[in-house]
Amino acid sequence: MDKVNEYLRRTRKVITLSNGYMVEECRPKLFCKDGFSVSVQASSFHYCCPRVDGAERYEAVELGFPSDEDPIIMDYAEDYSDPTGTVYGFVPVSVVNELIEKHGGISEE
Repeated sequence: MDKVNEYLRRTRKVITLSNGYMVEECRPKLFCKDGFSVSVQASSFHYCCPRVDGAERYEAVELGFPSDEDPIIMDYAEDYSDPTGTVYGFVPVSVVNELIEKHGGISEE
């Protein structure tokens, strides 16, 4: 099951700026049942594929600032020396689904 794309659809919010321009609001941090958390983002402003707002399905997403270092995502770290203070770009959705499963699933399920 594709937990990542379900999460992205469920948490998508579009806001209209004072100039009328519409942008996607950053999604809330994803919390797993074991306490692990990570930012999961996908839009035209994030390191994702496709790099568009509101895609029906993303193949890769941007992760950021995980609560703990996890070897599953380290190959995608922008700054290997600061694994909890960095961004992870273009992480395949299959890898993120594995990460979520490893940490017991999404806590609000």
